[in-house]
Amino acid sequence: MPKLAANLTMMFTEVDFLSRFKKAKDAGFKGVEYLLPYDYSVEEVVNALQSNGLTQVLFNLPSGDMPNGERGIACLPDRIDEFRNGVDEAITYAKALNCSQLNCLAGRLPEEGLSVSEAHGVFIDNLRFAAQKLDAENIVLLIEMINTKDVPAFFLNTTAQALEILEEVNHPNLKIQYDIYHMQKMEGELALTMEANIDNIKHMQLWIIPVVTSRVQAKSITPSCSSLLISCPMKAGSVVNTHRPQAPKRDWDGLRTTFKSNCRHARINVLTNTIKRISI
Repeated sequence: MPKLAANLTMMFTEVDFLSRFKKAKDAGFKGVEYLLPYDYSVEEVVNALQSNGLTQVLFNLPSGDMPNGERGIACLPDRIDEFRNGVDEAITYAKALNCSQLNCLAGRLPEEGLSVSEAHGVFIDNLRFAAQKLDAENIVLLIEMINTKDVPAFFLNTTAQALEILEEVNHPNLKIQYDIYHMQKMEGELALTMEANIDNIKHMQLWIIPVVTSRVQAKSITPSCSSLLISCPMKAGSVVNTHRPQAPKRDWDGLRTTFKSNCRHARINVLTNTIKRISI
């Protein structure tokens, strides 16, 4: 049975970051994740976490200048020292927060001046460094695939590529964070891919889409994924859209979606004759 966590970067954005911990607690969550804690002191984040009795599930290694479009620096040869210093900073936060896993964003390939093979080599070396260093602290290192439609030129963007990287790095402390939204946009076949690679997937993220308006959009919320998540003994991060509640819509026979904006009960039910559920 998965353990659901609230992503405080995506949820409860009507209040400031440190106030979102209480919102998560009040909504019934036991764990939280977010992208980055580094704008706040260790003490501030620890206090927000502990005062609300929450578990820190995940956050990212320092990821460059995200407000200006960077999405990680791990594949960039001119940022190696920055990346490795960031690993040390992340460990400091993770130990204080008792967080057992950290996510690494690969970064985006620049338009010119860096080949795919060079970026790959830098990424592999940085992952070996981070996996070993985090292993000494009993913290698992994750890598995440991001779709190139929303984030053009993101280096790590398919499951097959991630599996090849795991094999090349060859360290037991490196696993995959599988984001259902991103992988639906890149490759589909979600349930089959997750089932085939579940031993390498340590963490999942699930975007809940409140309204289905077409057959294409419906593909991203197949019930087989929900069934698979329920059957797998792993932690699962949940990125839930709670701020755009809309009335359920029906637009083709056999499909119905329902959405509740209350996080405690946030869910999607999809009823259809055409999508085969995985038995659990």
